[in-house]
Amino acid sequence: MNGNDITGRFSIDQVDHHELLQMLSLRYGTSWRVSDREITLPAAHEYALRLKIRHGRVEKIFAGSALSRPEFDELLDQLHADLFDERIAEFGVEVLFAPKPVEGSFRFSSLPMQILPPPAEAARPPQINAHHPFLLEFPIRACRTPDLKMMRRRKNAMEWTWVLNALLNGAVTTYSHVRPQQLWTIHGDVFDPVWSTRSYSIPGSRIFADRLSDHDALLPVIPAAAYFSNVLSPAHAGVPLDAFSLPDNLDDLVAAFLRLNDDRRRRFLRVATTIYLARQLWDTSVSSYFLGCVQAIETLIEPPERVPCPTCNRDTGPGAARLFREFVETHCVSSGIDQAILKQLYKVRSALAHGDYLFQLDEAPWALNTAARVASDGEQDIHMAALTVAKTGLRSWLMNQPTHQPDAPAD
Repeated sequence: MNGNDITGRFSIDQVDHHELLQMLSLRYGTSWRVSDREITLPAAHEYALRLKIRHGRVEKIFAGSALSRPEFDELLDQLHADLFDERIAEFGVEVLFAPKPVEGSFRFSSLPMQILPPPAEAARPPQINAHHPFLLEFPIRACRTPDLKMMRRRKNAMEWTWVLNALLNGAVTTYSHVRPQQLWTIHGDVFDPVWSTRSYSIPGSRIFADRLSDHDALLPVIPAAAYFSNVLSPAHAGVPLDAFSLPDNLDDLVAAFLRLNDDRRRRFLRVATTIYLARQLWDTSVSSYFLGCVQAIETLIEPPERVPCPTCNRDTGPGAARLFREFVETHCVSSGIDQAILKQLYKVRSALAHGDYLFQLDEAPWALNTAARVASDGEQDIHMAALTVAKTGLRSWLMNQPTHQPDAPAD
């Protein structure tokens, strides 16, 4: 089998490539890079597999001299046991955070998943605008390898955080266990600094469950038109200001996400991740946050077919600025953002990206006097609009995708 292209036997168009790489890493233990885009497993001259990889995607798999027929058959058996079993074996339980207190539950009908309030023993912040804990119970497909199950749980928890954050108002977050942040903190009125790890836990909490939990109290569900309207709009009057609430089309939005084919689902998650990371940048750099929001919109724009000039062969099709403007005009008008601000988004993005200037909040964060604030009102309107426009564009794009029934239920 040495040197044979065995890519087709792995059905790489039907599996999660990160899970595939995790399964192979667990099986072979070591690997090394043999060219810019190729690795072998294990790290030995007599290897079993050679993989061609680009941006985390496996493009080709070749058999090595150490891959015998029995080993190959066993590998395919493990592949199907770990990556193709569609049964829901159990449920992951993850602590997420909402911008307002979560006092009820919501069970999705599009998949067996639910939002739950935190248990009574969970620590809660002493103010309304804070990180308020809640529980997310989500399905996990069956697999045979325990370490892969743990990776799948972490992957699903993170991806659903990105999805909910992108589809809802406010920031839905989690505290990363992969790259925990350490920082100096003070507690209450005691100003003695403490070197701490940003983390949170609930005493006795589980990370797996056999079934979805029972809960009676329900979260407020608001008509989508009111939920997504500007907070200053009369339509927003029915949205509670002191409690976490949901739009009445959330289940439809999640169902539309589940119907996406593999390529479009990866694009959606790439945008949702960019939105999530952009929001994390707000406290550090408003300019970087703004660029992230605009980048999220750009990711959704379908590149047009090339229109070559008959004389010089140069592409004469619409440029990036026009494509951006057309996407915003099609998908983001319902954001409630003033048209004049929408038209400035890409111009400001280009100026920031090319180093022409920074937002004043970054360039002169010490300038908090009244005159500076009034003078920068235009900037504030622009950067405050960016996240709303990005989320509105993503929701509109999602609901306009062609119907597709996935080959297997989503994790």
